[in-house]
Amino acid sequence: GPLHWLQLPPDGAHMSLDEHRYAKMASRELNNLIDQIDELDPDEVEGFLSQGVLKLSFFNNASDVCVINSHGAAREIWMAHDAQAWHFGWDEGASAWKASKTGEELYEVVNRTLSQRLKRDIALERADLTGLKP
Repeated sequence: GPLHWLQLPPDGAHMSLDEHRYAKMASRELNNLIDQIDELDPDEVEGFLSQGVLKLSFFNNASDVCVINSHGAAREIWMAHDAQAWHFGWDEGASAWKASKTGEELYEVVNRTLSQRLKRDIALERADLTGLKP
């Protein structure tokens, strides 16, 4: 129940995610991302998802890449782009993946990155994780 959340330090809160549930949630999130990326113009951005690693390549440039991957041991979704890195842990209270350093939400960072890169507003939507909640 809700009580055990109160006893956890905020930094390690997502570590209490059961590994199996984390894997399902992260997988659904990455599949949700690539489904929406696939609807964008492939000349602007292309997504490749394999074994928990989502690679986005911009403007057919192999060196212009954003990587979003599931890090099972840490129970986090990691993202790297343009010499920046984020580690998103699941925040049960917010029902969102939050960056450990900045508190930003996964889709906030993804949408900002895509919008800046493609020079137009991109608003990908979060996955529906209903049924995977505790």
